[in-house]
Amino acid sequence: MKEIEIIKHKQTIEDRGINIYLDKDIIEFVGNIEEIHIASILPQKTRGNHFHKVKNEVIIVYNFAEFTFAWQKVNEPNSIIIKKFDSKEDMVVCFKIPPNIIHAIKNSGTIELSIITFSNIQFNADSNDTLKKIILG
Repeated sequence: MKEIEIIKHKQTIEDRGINIYLDKDIIEFVGNIEEIHIASILPQKTRGNHFHKVKNEVIIVYNFAEFTFAWQKVNEPNSIIIKKFDSKEDMVVCFKIPPNIIHAIKNSGTIELSIITFSNIQFNADSNDTLKKIILG
């Protein structure tokens, strides 16, 4: 089974907004992008706590003070990894998440955190691709 990959990338903030510079392999990992999701996470709130059966997903975290990211292989409860991140004004953090990796992100900071996700399959609430599994409160 593939593992999650964490990549730190440069960003610049200017009067036009935030520019995020990505390597080609991040887009190639997703393949045909069918969905882009933009969201924010309020301080001390958690999103995710799910896994996908077939979807490849990239999560880009930017505009943050502190956050915690957790992941675990499906059916391997002892494989959980929890990692904390602190802010770096010129950096964003990208996560390449293959299928069957439970993942969650908690805004452990004091300001709203922003994320952009790219995936190769559109979200469908009636599909059985996204399954809930709590690993981070």
